Amino acid sequence: MGPTARADNPGVLTRFSALERWTHWSYAFMFLILIVTAILMIASPLARSIAIGPTRLVPLVHVVSGALLVLAAVLPFLSGLLRAVLASPGVDRVRIGAALREIGAVSRRALQGRSLARFNWGQRANIAFTLGSLGLFAITGGLIWLGRVVPYWIQEPMYELHVLLAIVSVVVLLAHIAMALTHPMAMRGMIDGAVGRQWANRHHRRWVELADPTPPRSTPR
Repeated sequence: MGPTARADNPGVLTRFSALERWTHWSYAFMFLILIVTAILMIASPLARSIAIGPTRLVPLVHVVSGALLVLAAVLPFLSGLLRAVLASPGVDRVRIGAALREIGAVSRRALQGRSLARFNWGQRANIAFTLGSLGLFAITGGLIWLGRVVPYWIQEPMYELHVLLAIVSVVVLLAHIAMALTHPMAMRGMIDGAVGRQWANRHHRRWVELADPTPPRSTPR
């Protein structure tokens, strides 16, 4: 996504769309639930034993939150496919295929163009870690959830990897929060989508230049 100057204030640029912000905060909320439920399952036998009928409540919330976490991460891609399906009078495989190709093209552009220019190298590393850990969480969590269907010699290392990954992710999350709190303009961009043009030019000049090469004319005071 390229910067878009707001009509009422050319000195303010739109950095994140509503969907991108919704994805970020949904992911954060679900991850927080996962952390809390994981701590309860490990440290509190009483909380772990709470059940509704035959179903233990805390593990259920943990599993559902994990599934929703994956859904939140892929929602931007699913939304594009859903729009294509809804725009079709029926199940139009050609249009759906075209939509999937367009989603792939958008993803490739995001990885090499102005969308990626919004982020510095530390932020890019955080994005890569988040996506990579999400995949590992999904695989290891799924194998743990399958229980006795999976051989013990597979499930045991998957559990250890799942826990280790969770610990590392919490450390990364705390660092992420600390950086956000010490960079209020960057955090504002994820809250209401907007950042100041001067801040963007100072921290992400390439992003501004790629999509908005001509600075706005100065207005008389």
